[in-house]
Amino acid sequence: MSTPLFFPAPQYREPLDPARTIDLRELCRRAGVTCKASGSWIGRRVAIDRGRELAIAAEPGGTGVVRVRVPAALSSRDASRWALSALAYGLMDVVARESIRGADWARPLAPRGRPATGTALSNRERQRAYRRRRRVSRGRGPEAAGNTE
Repeated sequence: MSTPLFFPAPQYREPLDPARTIDLRELCRRAGVTCKASGSWIGRRVAIDRGRELAIAAEPGGTGVVRVRVPAALSSRDASRWALSALAYGLMDVVARESIRGADWARPLAPRGRPATGTALSNRERQRAYRRRRRVSRGRGPEAAGNTE
């Protein structure tokens, strides 16, 4: 499992319902990481709601209640991880961000598209690929006839 690359902007509302909330330290424990903070910051109340898409609702300030809606198909552990990631990168919560730093599951998904090779194509390679694509699209050349050598 990886975390999403982009999170929705949080909606700030006051007051939020504190029902079924857990503190940030307990959320870290459920996600399988250790909470790397102490003090009043770890007492922030977080509720995980199930829904169709990810959403973040928070009370103004750094210690208010936060409600995170995660996709319904996630397991309990994955839902905790998504909620912790949403706090870290959607709400910019420093305690959550430091707690998930370095975890394998906290890396964002690889972007779609051409895989990174580590080196850029030279002009000659780029031109050769362009001409090959044009030959195939026009139906000419050995690639179009099925002869790939």
